[in-house]
Amino acid sequence: MLRSLAAAFVLGTVLVLSIDALLHLALSAIRDDALAAPWWVNARVVERSVWIVAALLSWWAAPWFAASMSHAPHAPSPMTRQAAHRIVGAAMIAVPMLWFLASLIAFAAHVTLRGEWGVEGARLLQPYVYSEAVLANAPWLLAGATLIVLARHLPGD
Repeated sequence: MLRSLAAAFVLGTVLVLSIDALLHLALSAIRDDALAAPWWVNARVVERSVWIVAALLSWWAAPWFAASMSHAPHAPSPMTRQAAHRIVGAAMIAVPMLWFLASLIAFAAHVTLRGEWGVEGARLLQPYVYSEAVLANAPWLLAGATLIVLARHLPGD
């Protein structure tokens, strides 16, 4: 079960990095910023490659985690690749959206506690907040959707 989830996580993180690179490569072709950073910096290639390493480590460690859980009274049952891809895909869609919502709520609470809605509250009305959220989260959402669609084409194991 864990190895299937970890394998889907590896594929998902590779998809995120690929989608993000393609998205920023396309945006750099459209933008006319001579001073803009290279597409691979804007796409956070180095930053997001950490997720691929984490996914590979989780895949590598999955047998040991599974062995330690097999002695538990309620040991997990095997999972199909299809189900693993669906679960990881749904998580890749849900987690960034929850994170963004939680960030907005935390920011609102912070501004409220400091009593600075007149100054800081205006940030929530700025378009850059939402365009940055779309650019940062779109690769995760698209990779999650890709995993869910891919799961339909995998054998039921």
